[in-house]
Amino acid sequence: MSKDSLTSPLISVILPTYNGEKYIAETLESVLNQTHKNLEIIITDDCSKDKTVEIIKSYNDARIKLYENENNLGIANNTNKALSLATGEFIMMQDHDDISSPYRAEGMLKVLLENKDLIGLNSRMFYFQTDVSREEIDKNLSVSEPIIDLNEKQLAVGNLFDVNFFHPTIMYRSSILQSLDTPYTPELKVTADSILFARFMGLKAKWYVLKNNYVAYRLHPTNTSKVDINVNYREDIIMIEHLVKATLPFVTKEDIANHIIGRKHDKVLSYIGKTNKWIVDYYKRIIQYNIDNDVLDHEMLLKTLALNLKYFTNLSNVLRPFNSLKVYRSIDELKPYLESNTSVLYDWQKRFFRAINWYFVGDRRLLRTKEISKK
Repeated sequence: MSKDSLTSPLISVILPTYNGEKYIAETLESVLNQTHKNLEIIITDDCSKDKTVEIIKSYNDARIKLYENENNLGIANNTNKALSLATGEFIMMQDHDDISSPYRAEGMLKVLLENKDLIGLNSRMFYFQTDVSREEIDKNLSVSEPIIDLNEKQLAVGNLFDVNFFHPTIMYRSSILQSLDTPYTPELKVTADSILFARFMGLKAKWYVLKNNYVAYRLHPTNTSKVDINVNYREDIIMIEHLVKATLPFVTKEDIANHIIGRKHDKVLSYIGKTNKWIVDYYKRIIQYNIDNDVLDHEMLLKTLALNLKYFTNLSNVLRPFNSLKVYRSIDELKPYLESNTSVLYDWQKRFFRAINWYFVGDRRLLRTKEISKK
């Protein structure tokens, strides 16, 4: 790996902390050991009640800039404060319980410098439990040259029906923050990061996703996304709405409501409603919009719509298998990408028996569609 001099671009590492004594040392060392050396590590501690600050102060490195809040600001405002203190040309986010590959900053910076119109990018992550050995973590962290997995048109397709944005892995040009008054929305506890990304997309920011696992994401009971399932769920709905609107500006309220149901097909038992005509019309509008505006990777769009059409038609026709097939095969542009009738009916059968099992046995992990409609 290259030996960066201190004349190379300055990267501001944003590291908000709160009660992170268990993991902060390991996290901080992974940042200090980056092959790219020109860093300022902005740490804003949000009134930790443990030894987080004491541990941070034990490190003698001029790149560490620790700020202790007088009052607890909450996740969003604490992160906004850290961003306001950053002076680097590039922003790299770092959660206080995750571990970065030593090549993360250098690899991601390389892509940004080679693509002047690129605003930002994120990498993939290696997920690990707290009892996994450091040897295993290091083995799964990438130290290889960056490999582009998704460009902005492919990412836009993926974000309609899945999550391809991993906040703990992002790096972007700090200049884009000038377009935003408040980067992270204080009212949101869980999805403020994803909605920031949706706002970037609304600004037509060019963004890439890398194949490399440049971050090891620690799974533990106090992960922010696990603290309150109901809050997480409600805010996830808001995030989906923002992403869909940023990608498809023509969407209506009905489109958003039904799109959310279709996107959450794995959590919804069944949906009996007059949505067959809607889904066909909606997907045709998406296809035509992209033909006219060329904002999505078209082949990936068709493949993705074909897959999700199967999910949605089975969801909407859980008691009518052949009606499901009829709807599934009603969009000409998608026919080259459709699965066989056998595959569709097999998926319908699985959903049908899942519904029967839920009705007689009960499974509170599954969400009723009417609950989705109320959120």
